[in-house]
Amino acid sequence: MPTANASDLIVQEVVDVIDFKNSKVLMTQRDSTRGRWKEGKPAAIYKLLNYPKTTVYRVFNAWEAEGKVCCKAHNMRSDKIRTPRFLAGLEKSIKASPGTSLSRLAKNRGVSKQLVSKAVNEDLGYRSYRMAKQHILTATMKATSLTNGKRLLNGLKSHGGRIIFFSDEKNWTVDRSYNVQNDRWLAKEREEVPAVFTTKFPASVMTLGVICSTGEERVNAERYCKVMEEVVIPWMKDKAAGREFIFQQDSAPAHIALRTTNLFNSHGITFWDRNTWPSNSPDLNPEVCKVSHNSIEALKSSITREWNAVDPAEVIRACKSFRGRMEKMVAAEGGHIE
Repeated sequence: MPTANASDLIVQEVVDVIDFKNSKVLMTQRDSTRGRWKEGKPAAIYKLLNYPKTTVYRVFNAWEAEGKVCCKAHNMRSDKIRTPRFLAGLEKSIKASPGTSLSRLAKNRGVSKQLVSKAVNEDLGYRSYRMAKQHILTATMKATSLTNGKRLLNGLKSHGGRIIFFSDEKNWTVDRSYNVQNDRWLAKEREEVPAVFTTKFPASVMTLGVICSTGEERVNAERYCKVMEEVVIPWMKDKAAGREFIFQQDSAPAHIALRTTNLFNSHGITFWDRNTWPSNSPDLNPEVCKVSHNSIEALKSSITREWNAVDPAEVIRACKSFRGRMEKMVAAEGGHIE
């Protein structure tokens, strides 16, 4: 049995350890506990304190074996670690290298990733974003885009009722287009996830699409000049019905060839030439969707089906957004707008 002084100490620690959550035990209970400890009656102690018998014996046995009683070691609460000093150092590291992962930030500080995530999101107000992929624009490109953009806007203002026919080419391949980061597959095992197969030189189909700013019709064909003369030019004149219109095309080699220019001039077609339409301007074009195909015929069938399924109202909205996007590009002085 421990000495009287030791018994007083252990009884005090027993009460503190067992009732560490609220630390409220009446003094009469403490006095009574001391008496029962001196008499070697632990059973009377746990009955008096109304605590589990195993807990009381465990504390007493630990005292007799090691001479001490303490709570089980536990990690410090995250809000105690996320001090102003800790957050200041964390923010300094983020500003010095914003691309550092949360795992690396946590490892460098010897804390959990969850703690760093809370500190970054809740305390510092940062969010993790994917880096955007954009077409590089040199100072010359920006200056050219700005000049051409202003010229186009002036033309739109002075010819408010003019119809615009937009055109573009697209090379479709039979291989499926996918994004390694974003395309996911829900499964319980990795083996259940199907692979995406690709070929080294996939078969492809080149298409030409032309839409009217009024959203009335769509057309696509294979050879640019032949289609322009046999299909597109007659179609544009028919849809314009005598009204003034202009044809938009980018700076692809087939578009700026002398043969193409002569064709437009011979038919009296007004068009935006290579010096008018801003080059390298993907921000001014709507985003194309991706489709997977198993053969050339399936690819052609899918292109035709999806093209014919486009809602004319959607075409009108896309065409109407052109002017607003052009104004944003000019405001950005020829730079990126998204």
